[in-house]
Amino acid sequence: MNRAVKTAIIALLITALTAGLAPMRVAAATKLRAPEGFSASGYTYNSIQLKWKPVSGATGYKLYRADKKKGRYKAIKTLPASAAGFTDKKRKPKRAYYYKLRAYLKSQGNVYYSAYTKVKRAKGAVTKPQNFSVRTGSASDQAGLSWNKSAGVTSYKVYRAASKNGKYKLIKTLSKNKNVYWDKSRKKGAVYYYRVRAVKKAGKKTYSSPYTAKKSVCVKSRIMGNSGVTASRLAAYFQEHAVYPSYYASNQKDQSADTLEAFCQIYIDECQAEGVRADIAFCQAMQETGWLSFNGDVRISQFNFAGIGATKKGRSGGSFPDIRTGIRAHVQHLKAYACKSPLKNACVDPRFRYVKRGSAVYAEWLGIKENPKKGGWAASRNYGYKIMTLARQI
Repeated sequence: MNRAVKTAIIALLITALTAGLAPMRVAAATKLRAPEGFSASGYTYNSIQLKWKPVSGATGYKLYRADKKKGRYKAIKTLPASAAGFTDKKRKPKRAYYYKLRAYLKSQGNVYYSAYTKVKRAKGAVTKPQNFSVRTGSASDQAGLSWNKSAGVTSYKVYRAASKNGKYKLIKTLSKNKNVYWDKSRKKGAVYYYRVRAVKKAGKKTYSSPYTAKKSVCVKSRIMGNSGVTASRLAAYFQEHAVYPSYYASNQKDQSADTLEAFCQIYIDECQAEGVRADIAFCQAMQETGWLSFNGDVRISQFNFAGIGATKKGRSGGSFPDIRTGIRAHVQHLKAYACKSPLKNACVDPRFRYVKRGSAVYAEWLGIKENPKKGGWAASRNYGYKIMTLARQI
């Protein structure tokens, strides 16, 4: 066989082989899908997190990066088939990068690639604290804040405002290891709004995450407990609003409260006996009596400091033989709403048995309109909140 014939045969064989392999490569490539769910987002101030869904049958993935969307893309990482993400570290802060990804398949010594994903843009960012929540504490003036820790941060900053869209002030800076904070500087019963952000310091520069969502909680005020208030403080508070009635100071029938401080001491004694907060009981009496002016249906001579039994239909309500008995009836009636515990002293409250026990454990729930159980002491709007507005001023 001469050389020309051999050359022709070899050429024919190469053509045949090439024609046979080309369809095989196309078929293999068309079975390999482009990765789905491809995303890029800032993970830390100088790193970017890429994620995608694994492609069935792929050998691995190639990740490409460019400084411009239509710029030159360079392969920066080859990843195994099990990979579903990658963190691109040591990026320049605040600089945008562009990414695309494709899967590849190795078969019989050949490599087949899927189509590219859509290009995704991202830049480094401090991750916003996740799962931010605010809850009430055991004390009436405390709120507990918590969140998940963010990667690579230096600290967290906690902000508070008196209204959702009000001015937020920085109230605490916490180290990177702290993701729980108890706000103990609240006014009792007040509503506050909170938000948190993470901070990263790198050299002389500071990078901050976006704020968390604004969240609030009203830390309600339990009626049962010890307020720690003194008779002298209650007396001083009363004198800021009114003059102690001469009727009590000169009452010949009952001289147990001939001075304002003695009157206040009775409230403290009776509240301590039943475990009721004296500041709440005292302020409720001041709200009910108009600072002992008794300008409504109840008369001063009834010693009824909480309007027990009184209605807007002109009924003046119950009467009591002396100041201490009237105060004791008030405290007992308040305890009926606040808890289910039995009374320590003999019952002198004529309407104690009509109260649904434990239906208003918080002072804010004494108002029927604000009580989730639709119980409560009075029908006027924000009745309990008004009491706490007074109590917070003591």
